[in-house]
Amino acid sequence: MLTANGLTSQWEVLWVTVKKGEKRIIAIDHGADFVSALEMYQKVTDAGKKLCTLRCKNIAFPPPERFVDMEPVYAKKRGKLVVVDEVQSQPATFTRKMDAYNAQGIWWCPYCMKLRRFEKRGWSEVDGRVFETEAHYCCPMCDISHNDWHVTKYNPLAQRIRNAKKSRGRKSSGRRRRKRK
Repeated sequence: MLTANGLTSQWEVLWVTVKKGEKRIIAIDHGADFVSALEMYQKVTDAGKKLCTLRCKNIAFPPPERFVDMEPVYAKKRGKLVVVDEVQSQPATFTRKMDAYNAQGIWWCPYCMKLRRFEKRGWSEVDGRVFETEAHYCCPMCDISHNDWHVTKYNPLAQRIRNAKKSRGRKSSGRRRRKRK
C-alpha cells in the first residue's frame, strides 16, 4: 500500500501466547502485503488468541474521530451568545479527551492503532541484549517509547513528560551580560 508521502507501509501481526507460565509475543512480518496481514489478523482473532494486533511498523495513525476535541459554535440569541453546536477543532487536536485516558495510564499507540496501558521501564532490549536506560514508557505490544514524535503528538501526558525532560538543563543561555558604564 503506497501512502500519500510515497512510503510503502510495512505490516505485521502480533499476539500473546502463554507457555509454562511465560508470556511471549509472537510477531509475523508481512512486509508491504496488507491483504495477507489482514487475513492473518482475522484468523488469529477467530482462533481466540489474546491481545491480537495488526500493526503498521513505519506509519503512525491518529486516534479515531471520537477522540478529537470539539469546539463550541456560538450564535447570538436575544443579545446573548449561546452554544448552538460543536464542531471538530481545526487542525484536529486530542488534548482534552486523551488527557482523561492518559490520567488513567492509558495512551494511544499510533502504530498498533489502539488504546494501550503503556508500561514504565528502566531498560531496553537490542538484539536480545538488555541494557539499563533512563526510565521511559513503552507500548506493551510494539515496544514504542513515549519519546516517539507520533506518541507525543496524540498523548498530552507524553508531551508534558518529554518537555519536562528537555527543560531540566541550564535555564539561561549561558552568556554573561555586559555591564554598562
